[in-house]
Amino acid sequence: MQKKMLSFKSAHLEQLKKQRRQIFLRKAVFYFVCLVALFFILSLVSKIKGFAIKDVAVSGASVISTDEIKSAVQKDISGNYLHLFSKKNIFIYPKNKIERDLRDNFKRIKNLNVAMGEHSTLDIKLTEQNQEFLWCADAIKCYFLNKDGLIFSEAPFFSGDVYFKFFTTLSSADAAHPIGAKVFSPETMAGISDLINSLPAIGLKSISLSSDLPGSFAIALAGANSPKLLIKEKSDFTKIYNNLSSALNTEPLKTKIKENYASLKYIDLRFENKVYYKFSQ
Repeated sequence: MQKKMLSFKSAHLEQLKKQRRQIFLRKAVFYFVCLVALFFILSLVSKIKGFAIKDVAVSGASVISTDEIKSAVQKDISGNYLHLFSKKNIFIYPKNKIERDLRDNFKRIKNLNVAMGEHSTLDIKLTEQNQEFLWCADAIKCYFLNKDGLIFSEAPFFSGDVYFKFFTTLSSADAAHPIGAKVFSPETMAGISDLINSLPAIGLKSISLSSDLPGSFAIALAGANSPKLLIKEKSDFTKIYNNLSSALNTEPLKTKIKENYASLKYIDLRFENKVYYKFSQ
C-alpha cells in the first residue's frame, strides 16, 4: 500500500513539473512575441517622417567646407541601428558619433556643438582654430599650429615672416601625418608664446624656433645674421625674459647691441642667472 502511495505521488509530481514547464514555455513564447512586436512597432515609429531629421545646418565655418561637414553628418545619420531603428530619428540620432567623427576628420574645429534645432533641422555650430603659428617640416612645407601646440591644418606657402615658425622634430609616425600631432604641451607653448610676444618691448623681433640642440631651443631673431636666443626646453620663461631684459639694459651688451647688432651671433640664456653672448666681430 505504501509503495502504491509513493508511486502515485511521484507520478503526480512529474505531472505538475510537466504542466509548469508548459506554462513557462507558453509565457516565454508570449513574451518573446510581445518583444518582437514591440521592436517592430518601435522600428516603424522611428521611421515616421515627422520624427526624421529633414536638414543639416552648419554655422561658424569659414575655412572648413560647409558641404564637407554636411556630407560627413549625412553619412553618420544614414542607415539604421540593428537594421531596425532609423539613425535619422530626431530622438535617437548618433550625436556622440557625429561629434567624434567631425573632430577626428576636421582638426581645424576648436569648439563644436551638435543639437536639434527648429523644423527638424540638425544644427552644427562650430568655431575654428586660430592660425597662431606655423610648424614646418622644411622651408616650404608648413602647417598651421594653434596656441596649445596642436597642428591642425596644412598651410599655403608664405613668403617672409607672416607667422612665427616652429622647426621641431616629431615622432616618425607624426612626421608622416602631422595633422593632429602636438608640438609641445600647452604649458610649454604658453611660455614660448608669452616670451616671443614680449620680445618687441625690449627691441627684439623673433621669427622662428628650432630644436636642433639636445634639450634646448634656438629662437631666431630678425636680422641679416639671424642671431639666436638659446634657451633650455624646461625653462621658467618669465625668468628668461627678465634675465634677457636686464642683460640688454646693462653695459657693455647694451652698447654692443645698439652699435653692432648685425654681427650678433647668439645670446645664451641656458644658465641660471647668467647671460652669455657672442658677436662675429
